[in-house]
Amino acid sequence: MLDFLRQKRRSSVIVVIFAAIILVFIFWGSYSPQGDNASSNYVAEVDGVGISANAYNELYRRQTEYYRNIFKGKVSEDFFDKLDLRKQAVNMLVEKTVILNAAEKEGVKASKAEVQDRIAAIPAFRKDGVFNKDVYFSLLSQNRLTPGEFEQGLREDITIEKMRNNALKDVSVSEAEAKEMYLKENRQISLDYVEVQASKFLGSAAVKDEEISAYYGKNIERFMLPAKINAFYAYMGKEVFAKGIKVTDAELKARYERDMDEFREPRKIKAAHILVSHKDDKDKAKKKAEELLGRIKKGEDFSSLASKYSDDPGSAKKGGDLGYFSIGMMVKPFENAAVALKKGETSGIVETEYGYHIIRVDDIKEEKLTSFNDVRARLQSRIVFERGEAAAREKISSLDAALRAASTVDEFKNAAKKSGAMSAVTGLISETDASSELVKDERLKDAAFVLGANGISGIVDTQGRLYIIKIIERQDEHPAPLQAVKKFIEDVLKREKAVEEAEAAAKGFLDKVKAGGDFAGLAKKEGYKTGKTESFSMAKGSIPGINVSLAENGAIFDLTKTHPYYGMPLTQGESSYVFRLRDSKEAALKGFEDKKAEFMARKLDEKKAAATKVWLEGLKAKASIVVHEELL
Repeated sequence: MLDFLRQKRRSSVIVVIFAAIILVFIFWGSYSPQGDNASSNYVAEVDGVGISANAYNELYRRQTEYYRNIFKGKVSEDFFDKLDLRKQAVNMLVEKTVILNAAEKEGVKASKAEVQDRIAAIPAFRKDGVFNKDVYFSLLSQNRLTPGEFEQGLREDITIEKMRNNALKDVSVSEAEAKEMYLKENRQISLDYVEVQASKFLGSAAVKDEEISAYYGKNIERFMLPAKINAFYAYMGKEVFAKGIKVTDAELKARYERDMDEFREPRKIKAAHILVSHKDDKDKAKKKAEELLGRIKKGEDFSSLASKYSDDPGSAKKGGDLGYFSIGMMVKPFENAAVALKKGETSGIVETEYGYHIIRVDDIKEEKLTSFNDVRARLQSRIVFERGEAAAREKISSLDAALRAASTVDEFKNAAKKSGAMSAVTGLISETDASSELVKDERLKDAAFVLGANGISGIVDTQGRLYIIKIIERQDEHPAPLQAVKKFIEDVLKREKAVEEAEAAAKGFLDKVKAGGDFAGLAKKEGYKTGKTESFSMAKGSIPGINVSLAENGAIFDLTKTHPYYGMPLTQGESSYVFRLRDSKEAALKGFEDKKAEFMARKLDEKKAAATKVWLEGLKAKASIVVHEELL
């Protein structure tokens, strides 16, 4: 998994990955770098602007969630440490703050119109192809964001884009550069290699007790044992108490009167529209809308014109059809115009923030109240359930006091039996013991694992039952004793030392063959494994059979017969490799013309990425940056 990411670190794959993380951060968890006023709450400061621990922790959380989603949760304990995600998170926030500080000094900012346009362009906020404010507010609420936070994130994102675009405006690419890239990527080579395996040095790797202790202390989080509880729990099924409950007609009618608004269907309008966006030129857009309206008045088919000319792609493919909507679902000017129309009527030109609309009302469903008889059975089931749940809650509430007074498991069980509840004891379980009833249900798990020793929960309401939980024993999260993990740590350190020895031996071997030593003969004398690769190009992604990344080691395609040895050994897994060019086949230019546009674009992206790095480093060099490593 980590090898995959290393191979792709400089490839388009990893660019997309980190772009996604940045977008998720800005759009769906947008925290301003500035947070609490106290400097003790800053993980970093840039020219006196503090980056809050909240912003850092949220970004780090979202990064780890992203990788867990990619790999379906199959991540090892030290995976994020190897990726150095904590440092990446704080660096992203530092760079963001550096750019925003520079933008403020230069007077670069996002306008209100630019933010509105960006929001309108996000498909997630549309319903039937049109921006819908209810969808907007609902989606933000689901992601625990206020409109202010979200729009501030967009404002910062647009500002950063402006700054970067300005910094890169002079970056260009020549055809010669694209050709060079094409030739290098399509050159075919094959390699001889010597493999120096770490296992050769395992026997001689010695680890001292103080090294084991130091590793244990530095990596204590790796050896944490989860909190465990032994809990008694009692429960009652709600349906048991619902049996035999009778509801009179008078009670049903009273409930119907009380909840009448629930059974009232609001007035709905079915409409179609043609949208002419005025984003680029309002006068031109209005003139076009007026021309379309004139054609409709002359008898041309509304749906055909919508399909051909509407700038709302979602509804255009349906002849402008927006389906049914009720009051509050559309932006106000659109809604007001639609409400004023009768069935079959077409509006004049209606302006909204999205452009000019022509609206046709195809159908109207007036407000309708569902009759008592139609909801009678639903009301009866609801009242019976509510009364059964209330009876169960009253019954199990009496158990609370009995459990608080009891002190042994037998007393707990007797109290539950007297109240008519079922009961069980979990034995020692952690939050990952999915076979336990208290872990399977998130509400039960949350209620149980926050309790201290001898703690008792309130009533926990699940789908069909009510529970009470009492802790018999609790073991808090704690590190495994050093003695229990000593052998594991010793093996880890031995392997690390053996890998270092293999790397040093491979470097020594490379120096000898560069000085004229016999490649195969010296390998045989030292007892190193030799091999040959198949012919491959850079498109392969990694050296075949070995999986060493080509994204990071593209210089291997610069090897020639006069300079056949790659400049350094490469380590993959627990082996170090020395490479020598065996054969090569230069690429022909005949396929370049067909792919010229692709390579020009890729080379431009490559140069922009390099220029972005230089630009960022320049901004950071001028800034005063303090990172509080101890808070990461």
